[in-house]
Amino acid sequence: MSDELVVRGDEVAPAVDPEALPMPVKDAFMPGATTAPVAAQRASHVNAAKLESEKLVVAAPLSYAGSAARIWKLTGVTTNPAGRVGLALVALALIACAWSIVTCWYVVFGVLLVPYRLIRRGSRKRKREALQHREMLAALQERNS
Repeated sequence: MSDELVVRGDEVAPAVDPEALPMPVKDAFMPGATTAPVAAQRASHVNAAKLESEKLVVAAPLSYAGSAARIWKLTGVTTNPAGRVGLALVALALIACAWSIVTCWYVVFGVLLVPYRLIRRGSRKRKREALQHREMLAALQERNS
């Protein structure tokens, strides 16, 4: 470090060599100078931009959230905005139909199948965790090679 002073407007600060600073401090002073730890992904809903574990729906197919999530995935098959609006309208109609079926299912069989649904949900969660583990290992291998 040098003992020089730098005048910026009304402030006087010591001149600092950025290379002499520790990495977290250097990153704070020059945020755009480092590489991103993960490759950038699209911010939109398009399924191609998602990791496999993000595409997986954990909620049961015969639940409101699970049926809606599975049907809503149809809106991500195209990047065309007009096509996505059309698919969203179709998906909303299908969700309304699915929810009426789910309501009938709950009225008839819901209470009897609670233990089975809990077991199946655990299975789907383990599947998602296994996918996340594989993705993490792949990212580590890619980063180290």
